[in-house]
Order: sequence, then structure tokens, then C-alpha cells
Amino acid sequence: MSRPSRGTDLLLIKAALKLLPGSGFSSLKMRAVAKEAGVNLGMFHYHFKNKDEFTERVLENMYEEFFTKFKGDVSSCDDAETKLRTAIRFIAGFVAHNRTLIQSLIKDAMNGNREVIKFLSANLPRHVGIMVDALDDYKKAGKIGAMRQEEALMFLMLSVIGPIFMSRVLNFLGVLDNRKEKGVINAGEPAAIATRIDIALDAISKKGRVEK
Repeated sequence: MSRPSRGTDLLLIKAALKLLPGSGFSSLKMRAVAKEAGVNLGMFHYHFKNKDEFTERVLENMYEEFFTKFKGDVSSCDDAETKLRTAIRFIAGFVAHNRTLIQSLIKDAMNGNREVIKFLSANLPRHVGIMVDALDDYKKAGKIGAMRQEEALMFLMLSVIGPIFMSRVLNFLGVLDNRKEKGVINAGEPAAIATRIDIALDAISKKGRVEK
């Protein structure tokens, strides 16, 4: 009797990543994953013990690809400002490209999905740690004013990444319909991200800050 293809598990993982933005892990059905992957449902049970193990594998697959590239890009930078800009731009770009999936993960975590919470607790500190190191180098270069490091980190992330989520809300509500500047806001475009990085870094710089 022939054994199932060794690539079937990857087909199932890729299918799950395609379906997740619309369902989240909590509502993801393995039958739907198998159908999307074009394989028999029995292949899921062959490769994975249960849905929890599958959830872990899917999240690991997605995150490790992101983290390897993120760490490599940031570590290749020669100076503190380029390193920090690269770190922020990379994360913002990832969020923009995977916004719906990330929203689903946040929803799952808030609803108490154990595997998603476990994954986020284990992995968020990894790339946040790289961000903190880049910000520390930036501060040592004398480019941050009186703002504490944790405040600077939150400000940078909210200023650059926050609009990516907010723009979806504004577009959905059609807030520009009654204005002259009609159109779609796309805060996830590289040019828009770069502009916000410039503004945010200027805001945390020594220039114009008064320590209280």
C-alpha cells in the first residue's frame, strides 16, 4: 500500500492560510481545508493528530518565514537609523499584506483560543525584541529625546501600523464621500508607510522636545 505524499501536509497548511482570513482558527473547518487543498479529509488525520497540532504547524510555518527574512534584513543594516527604519517598514509591510489574517488572529486570541494565545505569547517577543534593540541603538546614537523607550516603541508602532487598520474602517464607512477629496485611503502602500515613518521618527527625535 503506497504512503500518502510527503507534500500533502504543506498543501493543507497553504490551504488553511488561504482560508484563515475569512474564518479565523476558531471557525476553521478541517473538511473545508481538505477541500481547498484538493485532498481527502483522511490526509489531515494522517499528518496531524488534531486541530490544535495543525493550528500550531500553520502558525509556525507563517511566522518562521516572516521572522527569518525580518531578522536578516534588519541585521544587514550598517547604521542605527537604517536599522530602525528597516524594522518598522518590514513589520508594517507584513501587516499591510496580511491585515485580514492578523485581525482574525487577534479575534481568536480575544475569544480565548489556546493555541493562538500560546503562539502569540511565544513569538511576539522575538520580533519585538529586535525592534527594541534597533530602538536602543537609535537612542544611543542620540536621536531620541525625553520619551522613554517603551513609549517610543508604542508610538512608532501605533503611528505607522495603526492607520493600516484604521484605513479599512474609513473606507468601509465611506467617510470621504461627502468631501472633495473623494477616493480610497490605502495606508498600506509603501509610500504611505515611508511617509509615516519619517513623521514618527521626527516626533521622537531630540528636536523640539522638552524634558519635564
